[in-house]
Amino acid sequence: MSNARAYIAELKTKLETAPHGTAGKLIEAAAEWLCISRQSVYRALSEAGWASGRKLRADAGDSKVTEEQVQLLAGLLRQTKRQTGKQLLPTSQAINIALSNGELDTRISTGTALRLMRQQGVHPEQMDRATPHSNIRSLHPNHVWQVDSSVCVLYRMRKNKGLAVMDAEEFRITKPLNFAKVENERVLRYIAVDHATGAFKLKYFLTPGENIKVFLEFMIWAFSKQANLLMHGVPLILQMDQASNQMSKQLDPFWAGLGIRVLAHMPGNARATGLVEVHQNIVETHFEALFAYEAITDMHQLQARAEQWQVHYNATAIHSRHKHTRYSVWQTIRAEELRLCPDAELCRTLVHTQPESRLVNGDLYVSFAPKGFGQTWYNVAHVPNVRNGDRVQCIVNPYSAPNIFVLQKLDDGSNKHFECRAEVTNDLGFNVEDAVIGESFNAPADGLFDTNRKALDQGAWGETEKREIAKRRKQGEVAFGGAIQAFKHIEDAAPHLPSHMERRGVELELNKAAAIVAMPLTITEALSAIRAELERNITLPEADWIRAQAVDSMIQSDRIPDLVQAILAGIEAAAEPVPAVRKHLRLVA
Repeated sequence: MSNARAYIAELKTKLETAPHGTAGKLIEAAAEWLCISRQSVYRALSEAGWASGRKLRADAGDSKVTEEQVQLLAGLLRQTKRQTGKQLLPTSQAINIALSNGELDTRISTGTALRLMRQQGVHPEQMDRATPHSNIRSLHPNHVWQVDSSVCVLYRMRKNKGLAVMDAEEFRITKPLNFAKVENERVLRYIAVDHATGAFKLKYFLTPGENIKVFLEFMIWAFSKQANLLMHGVPLILQMDQASNQMSKQLDPFWAGLGIRVLAHMPGNARATGLVEVHQNIVETHFEALFAYEAITDMHQLQARAEQWQVHYNATAIHSRHKHTRYSVWQTIRAEELRLCPDAELCRTLVHTQPESRLVNGDLYVSFAPKGFGQTWYNVAHVPNVRNGDRVQCIVNPYSAPNIFVLQKLDDGSNKHFECRAEVTNDLGFNVEDAVIGESFNAPADGLFDTNRKALDQGAWGETEKREIAKRRKQGEVAFGGAIQAFKHIEDAAPHLPSHMERRGVELELNKAAAIVAMPLTITEALSAIRAELERNITLPEADWIRAQAVDSMIQSDRIPDLVQAILAGIEAAAEPVPAVRKHLRLVA
């Protein structure tokens, strides 16, 4: 090892005096001599105090693309976006068009172009939807709750024997026979923790494992008010692990009805719900440990002890973050933050209540009929990204019916709830919030993306009025006044395209077409065909004459026109009957 250090020290000295361009060869030789990688050589040199001397470029991170050029690229993309939302022109093609038209000074990658568009707020996605909402902290009591369940490994409820310590070997799932014996005797612990204050609610269930029925029962209990537990109400956001979230999807109508946004952390990211994990450990060490000294005979006694202990802990233990007891901070909740849980029976009916789709009218109102209130109109103008002709998902607000919630799907799959009040009308049936003719006019304010949309249209058409732009399109005008040559990059590349050798082929030999001989008709069929052509009945002399033209009691179908002409000319005047050629149907090559 000392020889290696000496070699590195000698190499360091050589590199410090080595001519420009020779350092790489010295490093390569050292890697081969020491039987290590080049990166290891550099690391050893760095530990020995050597530095390459290379400096970071002064313009690192700067872009040579101007703000106007980024706006142009965004405008090219926007003008090819269909009403369905599909982007027709790829970003790479927009760059090619801008380069060939002299609108870009240098080629940039697609990633750089999109990055610059996003920095300036003109990215195609930013033109169509709002910025995704992200929570990094809870704002107040009942803003965010975390919920988790855990099987009580140390204890099980035996029939007629009460709560007992469960041996680790007995509980181990890898021993199926032992596990089967206690499967139906396990005690499941559910905890809900308020993220802002650390206040929590704890409840036990005797069940083989997690199931949707037990989960729903716990959530309704946790939301409801108990006489001796201070924490209650419905949170705005509910966090849980991925497994619980998958099970809770069956309760989506329940969450939607109560206006709860459910968030789940990804597998392996337990720190996202770390607060509830901490409280699971607190329960095990501060509460369940006490049962080594006291016998518990049934679930009722266990829950009574659990409620007694959690009231004491919430009211006396000092929280490490806010330095107060959990209950003392939770009770600072304001009236508008405490959403009282509806009746338990109503909560259970919400499980089967699905959101309904409604069409947004031109005045940004939707019609909805909450049960027991009749048809009512609701203004949805304040809901982001809602436009005339869109369809929105509506559900009744159980806290303040007949108000409703309009649901919007977020990027993480959860719903965000926007409350909409039922319109109030006067004696004439007008909405009291509508503008009065001649006195006022209500117009929605432009947001960031509305401003950017207008800026892009201004650059492409010289104006922002949609009707005028549509009119000019209809008249044959194109975006940017025709200054953009959309096919110039293709035309410029044409002389440089590779030439292709013409390939030899094989002549295709076709069989000669087959000659088709007309099908023969019986005398009856011939008489019927001639009668149809004459548009009258055939006389007896004419019928006898037609029979005389038959050959073997058959008349060729292609003779029918000649026979008709002869009859029309008068068969009595005909010196000779119409020539009859004996024909047979055959295929002629």
